[in-house]
Amino acid sequence: MASPVDWQSLDTSLMWNPRVAPPAWDLPSLPAHIWIGTSGNSCVALSKEAFLVSAQAVNAHLGATAQDQWIHVLPDFHVGGLGIWARSFLSGATVHKMEWNPHQFALMKGTLASIVPTHIYDLVSHQLHAPPHLRALIVGGGALSPSLYTEALELGWPIVLTYGMTEAASQIATSQPRSSHLEILSHIHCRCEETLWIKGASLLTGFFKEGEWVDPKVEGWYPTSDRVTLQGSRLIYHARGDEQIKIGGELVDLALLRLLWTAPHSYLIAREDVRLGKHVALLYEGGNVPDIAAFNAAVRPFERIRSFERLERLPRTELGKIKYSAT
Repeated sequence: MASPVDWQSLDTSLMWNPRVAPPAWDLPSLPAHIWIGTSGNSCVALSKEAFLVSAQAVNAHLGATAQDQWIHVLPDFHVGGLGIWARSFLSGATVHKMEWNPHQFALMKGTLASIVPTHIYDLVSHQLHAPPHLRALIVGGGALSPSLYTEALELGWPIVLTYGMTEAASQIATSQPRSSHLEILSHIHCRCEETLWIKGASLLTGFFKEGEWVDPKVEGWYPTSDRVTLQGSRLIYHARGDEQIKIGGELVDLALLRLLWTAPHSYLIAREDVRLGKHVALLYEGGNVPDIAAFNAAVRPFERIRSFERLERLPRTELGKIKYSAT
């Protein structure tokens, strides 16, 4: 299957979720660019060069060559999926595009693949073992819980953890297979000013939001809302800056609580609370309320789940991630 993008032309492409009508905007003329739709009212503009710079760094980190075969299950309108095509263009690797099916995926003979935590959950829940040819399974698009990570490793999956974002054309820091240490990739510079700032040739040109063009970079640096620790070439991710809330005057990190909460088809959010300001609440799918006793016993008193709500279906992104704001 051919790449949806001609990486050598000056053409500009709009990559948009086909289930959502694209906005009727007159986007700025940007030759050799790719517009990535991030929501119903926002598009990020990334140059093809930005994608290729990112792809070269990822290929070098993975040692990818023309002998590799990518198993491609991510949507092409997401940087995780589009990045595979850029990497294969540079390395000469083969790409096998397929719809997600955990049983078929476990039988594929590829050497490299990129998936999200939802896919790991499927593989682990079916107790599927890794195929012998696979040497690196990149997992991005969201935090992977420690329990899922451990179970997947026990099944032989050579997990490569990543931290990245659309605004950087994919990966910023990536581990080695079966390691949890994120190494900042060679094309990115990082600094911390309460939150992470990044700089490099893979950054966005700008974005178009609600009819307005914005370039958020400051002297070439892009300010993120993510809280991290930098230790030399290593990056330790903590949480998005907007996932910190105050409960009864105590600072609570929702992202860390979500890693502790392991029940499937459910999600922790913050609710307004007259007395405490906010409290932790549980949203869930299905007929029965998940058991919260063990979780509440393991966290601090003000971090306990105090309310719950059943939904017919939790809203999800095209990658299967639950789509809720922090509060």
